[in-house]
Amino acid sequence: MNGEDWLPASASICGKATHQPSLSASIRDHPWDHSAMEAPPEYSEIDTNHNQPSSTTRPDVYISIDFGTAFTELAYIPTAVFDGPGWTLRDIAQRLRVFSRWPDNTGRAEERVPSTLRYDGNQRLLDWGSVSPRRGERCTQVEYFKLGLEGGMGVHYGVQENDTAAQVLGGFITSPHWRLQALPEKAPSDFVAEFLSKVRQHFMEDYLPGNYSQAFQSGLRCAYILTVPAIWQEGTKELFKNAAIQAGIDDTLMEFISEPEAAARYCATICNNARLETDDYFMVCDAGGGTVVIPDKCSDFRWI
Repeated sequence: MNGEDWLPASASICGKATHQPSLSASIRDHPWDHSAMEAPPEYSEIDTNHNQPSSTTRPDVYISIDFGTAFTELAYIPTAVFDGPGWTLRDIAQRLRVFSRWPDNTGRAEERVPSTLRYDGNQRLLDWGSVSPRRGERCTQVEYFKLGLEGGMGVHYGVQENDTAAQVLGGFITSPHWRLQALPEKAPSDFVAEFLSKVRQHFMEDYLPGNYSQAFQSGLRCAYILTVPAIWQEGTKELFKNAAIQAGIDDTLMEFISEPEAAARYCATICNNARLETDDYFMVCDAGGGTVVIPDKCSDFRWI
């Protein structure tokens, strides 16, 4: 996914490009194995002739959600494409679909949706994303609530309570305990759960029925890959996981990947603009709309 509009940036990463592997081999050898994600193997060690997992045990669709502070994006791919003989990473990438049917008032196709919620005076959710308030409709708009999941964000980004950034981004950047006056009972994790629920429901209940057969949708098993900032502590990831579960995402088919790691994997494999050659070193700078973070040291990502 394109990460140039993520706000704020969470981290940067440096890496070393190697030969481009088969994504299907990576997925089939380590399907939803947390230890494999934490310590990925050298791609050169992956047996590309390994048998595919059974269609009865694997998910039917992989869905990736890049939940950003300002915008969110979604991409998906049916796993049936892995049934072809010898699929390469580029073969699969060409079949990966970036979702662009978000609800709004204009009918335009956009590959991202604002991470925004709107509530009425009774604290009921009115709408979300790009849908604009109706004329004369009074509502409370909630933005940048992702910042409230991790404590100490203000210290990390050097933002103080009276800074312009705090005024723009809201109180969540200075304190996870900050609350909106109109929604005093809602914590940041509540907003995350409601937003992810709307994203999931829109894709599963509004988009799929009009674009895929009933046979395909029957008993559909979806696995989710969610991006997380590199600075998030384990407790914050657990909070995010619980919010995703509340949104209807099966925790047994849920995986996290850090935002800079996802960007680094993309640059080292299928990104045409990067034009990386084997043994090239590269740096990924996650430049968001509000902050830009440059690393003070680089890691050698030989496994990319």
